[in-house]
Amino acid sequence: MAVQASDANRFDLVILGGRVVDPERGTVEPGDVALAGDRIAAVGPAGTLDPAGAEVYDAAGLLVTPGLIDLHTHIYDGSTALGVPADQAGVRQGVTTVVDAGSCGSDHWPHFASSVVAPAATRVLSWLNISRHGLVHGTKELVGGAADIDVKATDRILTDNPAVVRGIKVRMSRSVLGDSGLAPLRAARE
Repeated sequence: MAVQASDANRFDLVILGGRVVDPERGTVEPGDVALAGDRIAAVGPAGTLDPAGAEVYDAAGLLVTPGLIDLHTHIYDGSTALGVPADQAGVRQGVTTVVDAGSCGSDHWPHFASSVVAPAATRVLSWLNISRHGLVHGTKELVGGAADIDVKATDRILTDNPAVVRGIKVRMSRSVLGDSGLAPLRAARE
């Protein structure tokens, strides 16, 4: 369906001629996509959206997808050895949502929330590490046994931040656990 020129002034950006992925229909077809603000305003077959008055991006030969989700990232940049900036892993790569896979534990949650989650243009979700330290002190976060776990603080963060914290991360390899055995897993279940 063609959008009339009189309607085009509502578009800020029109992406023309890309191969548009439609996950609902399971198709990849040549098409155009128009955006108004940060929302998709119209999608149509190639050549059907009038770009008059809008910024135009020629996507010929490119794949145009809905925002992607990266389910395993480490984005506590500057605080962990594995961390990269959230937007570098996210929106700069076509990823609209990243899930941090346990970089942060309860001791560092306020800093993570204010320095990573709040300023990111990318939507950030998190698996809160059962270790109080997360990966801030390295990758042996549970070798100290019970002293490395604060169940009450973890529970409070889960309860107070359901829009961001979606679960608990427990790494169960010998190098991480030391002699802690299944205690961290039991604490996470608690």
